[in-house]
Amino acid sequence: MDQLYDSVGITPDAVARVVNFAVDQPEEVNVNEFTIYPTKQA
Repeated sequence: MDQLYDSVGITPDAVARVVNFAVDQPEEVNVNEFTIYPTKQA
C-alpha cells in the first residue's frame, strides 16, 4: 500500500493548498465540499 501511495498519492502540500483556498474565500462565499483525488494513475 505504501508503494501505491508513493506513486499516485496526493501530497500533504496539495491538500493544504485546497484548504488554504477554502479559508481564503470571502465570508459571503460558502465552500461546502471538495473532492480531492490524484490525476496520476497507477
